[in-house]
Amino acid sequence: EQYARKFALKLAGSLDGAVEETGKPIVFCAEKLLPPQITEFTPMLTLSVWFPCDKNFTDLYEDIITLLEKEMPFALPSKYGKEMPPEQVYGDKNAFVEFLKDTPAPIWYTQKPLTHVHINDANRAEAKRTGLRTNRISIRMPDALYEIEEWRFALRRLLKSLTLTVGGFFGQICRGESGVVSWWWQGVPLELGVACTFGEPYYSLIPDCAEKGERIADGVAYFEEPYGPYVPTELVSMPKKKLFGKERRYPDDFTAAANNPIKK
Repeated sequence: EQYARKFALKLAGSLDGAVEETGKPIVFCAEKLLPPQITEFTPMLTLSVWFPCDKNFTDLYEDIITLLEKEMPFALPSKYGKEMPPEQVYGDKNAFVEFLKDTPAPIWYTQKPLTHVHINDANRAEAKRTGLRTNRISIRMPDALYEIEEWRFALRRLLKSLTLTVGGFFGQICRGESGVVSWWWQGVPLELGVACTFGEPYYSLIPDCAEKGERIADGVAYFEEPYGPYVPTELVSMPKKKLFGKERRYPDDFTAAANNPIKK
C-alpha cells in the first residue's frame, strides 16, 4: 500500500492531478485525462462493432456489460430509460441487463467523459427504409480522448475485446463520420478508421488479414493506421460525391459493394 501511494503521488504530480485519500484503496484523479466540456462543435469519435443478425443482443447483454465493467466502466450508464430524457439511475447490473432485454431501443447515457452507447438491434426494431440491417453496438466520446495515450490504449483494447464478445465481422474506431450509416451494412467502408477489426467472412476474403494483421482469435484480425489492410475493391462501399455542406447520414450517400457476403 505504501508503494501504491508513492506511485499514485508521482503519477498524479506528473499529470497535474491529485490523490484522494479516503482510508480505502487509493484512487487517483488525473485531470489532464479529462477533455474540455462538450458542445455541438466538439469533434467526436465512435467505437463501433457490427455483427450478424443470427446473433441476438438478448443473449449477449450480460457478457457485454461484464466486459464494460472490466475494461471501460465509463461506458456503464449514468442514466438510462426508454424515452428522452432517461430517468433511471444505474445501480444494479442484473436489473440493467433485464431492462436491455425488454427494450428494443434503449436510451443509454454513459459516464463522463464518454457520452452515449447506441444499440442497433436488427432483430427487434422495424425500419421503413429497405436494405440490409445488421446488429451494431457503438460508443460515442470526444475525439480528444484518442490523443491521450492511456485512453488510446484502452479504446484499442476494448475494440478487440468487444469484437470477440459479440462475434463481430467488422469493427472500427472512427474519427468523424463513418462510411457505414448506423446498422445499414453495404460493405466495408473506404475509411477503415484509426483502428479496425475483421472477422469472418471478411477475414477469409481479405488476404492481408492473415498475412499482415494482428491475430486476436481464429479468423479475427486487428489493424491500426497507418498499417491497415488492402481491401479488394469489390468488398468496399464507396462514398458518393458529397454536396457542399451536406453530411453523409443516409445509406443512399454510399454505393453498395459489388460483393457483400453478409446476409440477413
